[in-house]
Amino acid sequence: MNYSEILEALDKASAFDLYRLQTAIDNLMDDPRRIIEIKKALRLGQEIEYYDASTNRMEAAIIEKIKQTKVVIKNLSDGKHWQIPLYMINIRGGDTTITRSQGDGLSKNELSVGEIVGFTDRSGIEQHGRVVRLNQKTVTIKSERQGWRVPYSLLHKVIDLDVELL
Repeated sequence: MNYSEILEALDKASAFDLYRLQTAIDNLMDDPRRIIEIKKALRLGQEIEYYDASTNRMEAAIIEKIKQTKVVIKNLSDGKHWQIPLYMINIRGGDTTITRSQGDGLSKNELSVGEIVGFTDRSGIEQHGRVVRLNQKTVTIKSERQGWRVPYSLLHKVIDLDVELL
């Protein structure tokens, strides 16, 4: 599924339209047929990927317990145990990246915690750092020496960086 195209179409929708779609999507996520489809694809000890909305990225985990509508997992990056809804699991292995085709800067959907980004500060100096938090209007960035809160519209992704960041 091409999430970028869907978001581009939804960008023209009113707040009411989005609310109505959210309600319909919530109903689809709770559909027993979808829950059964997901449960059939899962096994204890299976390595899975799930989408973590707080970091805006896919996380690897191991299934430890399967419940009615949730699973208990062990996150492979930090070893923590979480109970997550079944619909958070990417059972089909689809691509989850979102990119915008127009506009300046980046959108919240295009960034993940841990990514390296850059921007030009008020004095015209190019700065870069690691994303530590995705706020509503700004991104919290930390480098070796300093931290910033920068609007999404001023950011660009840094592909190749020789400097080691925190």
